Amino acid sequence: MNSGGFTAKTQLDYQSIPEVDLDLLVDKNSKFSTWAEMVSASCDFNFENQMKGIKFS
Repeated sequence: MNSGGFTAKTQLDYQSIPEVDLDLLVDKNSKFSTWAEMVSASCDFNFENQMKGIKFS
Protein backbone atom coordinates (compact mmCIF):
# COMPACT_ATOMS: atom_id res chain seq x y z
CA MET A 1 0.00 0.00 0.00
CA ASN A 2 2.71 2.45 0.97
CA SER A 3 4.77 1.78 -2.15
CA GLY A 4 1.68 2.60 -4.21
CA GLY A 5 1.35 5.95 -2.51
CA PHE A 6 -1.58 4.94 -0.29
CA THR A 7 -1.82 5.57 3.41
CA ALA A 8 -4.20 3.33 5.29
CA LYS A 9 -3.72 3.50 9.03
CA THR A 10 -7.38 2.91 9.84
CA GLN A 11 -10.24 0.93 8.38
CA LEU A 12 -11.82 4.17 7.19
CA ASP A 13 -8.59 5.15 5.41
CA TYR A 14 -8.56 1.80 3.63
CA GLN A 15 -12.22 2.04 2.66
CA SER A 16 -11.70 5.50 1.19
CA ILE A 17 -9.19 4.25 -1.42
CA PRO A 18 -10.96 3.84 -4.78
CA GLU A 19 -10.84 0.18 -5.84
CA VAL A 20 -9.96 1.23 -9.38
CA ASP A 21 -6.73 2.73 -8.01
CA LEU A 22 -5.94 -0.50 -6.17
CA ASP A 23 -6.69 -2.46 -9.35
CA LEU A 24 -4.16 -0.37 -11.27
CA LEU A 25 -1.52 -0.86 -8.58
CA VAL A 26 -2.09 -4.62 -8.45
CA ASP A 27 -2.15 -5.02 -12.22
CA LYS A 28 1.10 -3.10 -12.58
CA ASN A 29 2.99 -4.78 -9.72
CA SER A 30 1.77 -8.36 -9.46
CA LYS A 31 0.62 -11.37 -11.44
CA PHE A 32 -2.99 -10.49 -10.61
CA SER A 33 -5.30 -8.27 -12.64
CA THR A 34 -7.41 -6.80 -9.86
CA TRP A 35 -7.39 -6.13 -6.15
CA ALA A 36 -10.29 -8.55 -5.64
CA GLU A 37 -8.45 -11.31 -7.50
CA MET A 38 -5.37 -10.82 -5.33
CA VAL A 39 -7.38 -10.79 -2.09
CA SER A 40 -9.23 -13.95 -3.13
CA ALA A 41 -5.98 -15.76 -3.91
CA SER A 42 -4.56 -14.67 -0.58
CA CYS A 43 -7.59 -16.02 1.27
CA ASP A 44 -7.37 -19.33 -0.59
CA PHE A 45 -3.66 -19.62 0.18
CA ASN A 46 -4.15 -18.88 3.88
CA PHE A 47 -7.08 -21.30 4.16
CA GLU A 48 -5.08 -24.11 2.55
CA ASN A 49 -2.15 -23.49 4.89
CA GLN A 50 -4.40 -23.49 7.94
CA MET A 51 -5.92 -26.80 6.87
CA LYS A 52 -2.45 -28.28 6.37
CA GLY A 53 -1.47 -26.94 9.80
CA ILE A 54 -4.21 -28.95 11.48
CA LYS A 55 -3.45 -31.97 9.27
CA PHE A 56 -6.83 -31.75 7.50
CA SER A 57 -6.85 -33.71 4.27
